Amino acid sequence: MNTKLLKQKILDLAIRGKLTQQLKSDGTARELLEQISLKVSSSSSTLSSPRRRGSPSSSAAKTIIPLDKNEAPFEIPANWEWVRIGDIFNLQAGKNIAAGLISSTCEDGYYPCFGGNGLRGFVSCFNREGDYPLIGRQGALCGNINRATGKFYATEHAVVVETNSMMNVSLACFFLTQLNLNQYASSTAQPGLSVAKINEVPIPLPPLAEQQRIVAKIEEAFAEIDAIEKNKELLKTHIKQTRQKILDLAIHGKLVPQNKNDEPASVLLERITRDNPHYEKLTDIPFEIPESWEWVKLGYLGNTNIGLTYHPNEIVDNGIPVLRSNNIVAGKLDLSNLVCVNSKILDNQFLNTGDILICARNGSQSLVGKCAIVDKSAKHFSFGAFMAVFRSEYNPFIYHYLNSEYFRDYMFEANSTQICQLTQNMLKNALIPFPPLAEQKRIVDRIEEIFASLDEISLHLV
Repeated sequence: MNTKLLKQKILDLAIRGKLTQQLKSDGTARELLEQISLKVSSSSSTLSSPRRRGSPSSSAAKTIIPLDKNEAPFEIPANWEWVRIGDIFNLQAGKNIAAGLISSTCEDGYYPCFGGNGLRGFVSCFNREGDYPLIGRQGALCGNINRATGKFYATEHAVVVETNSMMNVSLACFFLTQLNLNQYASSTAQPGLSVAKINEVPIPLPPLAEQQRIVAKIEEAFAEIDAIEKNKELLKTHIKQTRQKILDLAIHGKLVPQNKNDEPASVLLERITRDNPHYEKLTDIPFEIPESWEWVKLGYLGNTNIGLTYHPNEIVDNGIPVLRSNNIVAGKLDLSNLVCVNSKILDNQFLNTGDILICARNGSQSLVGKCAIVDKSAKHFSFGAFMAVFRSEYNPFIYHYLNSEYFRDYMFEANSTQICQLTQNMLKNALIPFPPLAEQKRIVDRIEEIFASLDEISLHLV
């Protein structure tokens, strides 16, 4: 469920008069316009001179004339009226303030400072006090709507929207947001909106009583949507935790039952290490595992090496693709942003189907160790110097081991430098709980079955 689109739909229904029921007792927006006109004539401080259309006489000059039906952008209820923003609001741009006077932190005696793209920071003075919608009038986000309450400073790139007692401030914010004022911005290198341009934009006006019901309905709906969004984030966290719990159960031998008919891992290891004079059975083990399992250093189960170092002048349009850290996304290969090179590449720097490609070095610690299994789409690609591969016939199980918190904890504890990296020695010396081959397959199948279900749930949270 896309909660952002859902909120937009709520506002679309609201501005078209389809969110609440119209009541005869509410009166009409035309009657409200008459009251606004009287309010304007009695207090020029609340609104500046409204739009005057029609007779030039003194009494007619104060009358707000609604738009004709052929000027209306879309249909609204019969007791509503189309007017222009400048008819019912007084728009005033703020004042310039030196950038050096704007602080990024809110200190005692400082007030929020709003610019064209919203909150810019905090300043030691204010030029407005009250409750106002603000329209950004400069920059890529011009037309965006913010709301400022209390004491604040509005810069020349923020337009302060003065309402009056005949208009609901919350409704003004909602309707101005839904009007998408950015569409009226000048198409220049620095997009902008003039106050004169904004004043001419049509806006629907409901009776005051219905305005209040609309706001209540929107706020109720938004609260429910926010609760959904919060629950979505909680569910995403639970899904992430569940994945790690599954991997933890898997490497402890608790995800699937052991089968006494499986060939023990000790027999398999004997075949693997038969020709390796350096192999030693581990006696100091990190945690207990099933009797049919064995602890072993990862380096005994396969081979690993780092990738290709190339120069910028070797990058070409048509060459050998080189996979880098950005080509691993959510545990899978992403071939959308490839670099191709024309350089000498060693045989062991080409990828094979079934290899595990690992980010071995990165400026961000959280990215070190992320990995993906190479499929046939990347066969015979190369990989960069900050990457590593692990090649083993037991990679389906090893891949899930590398994604476990146990391995990540080991990786960070074994890193003796400040550089975020996974060295070849660290990879080779990592201790892995090694199940019988038949059980490895059952574990991998079970993990993939559960993860597929979690992926399906995650897909509906986007």
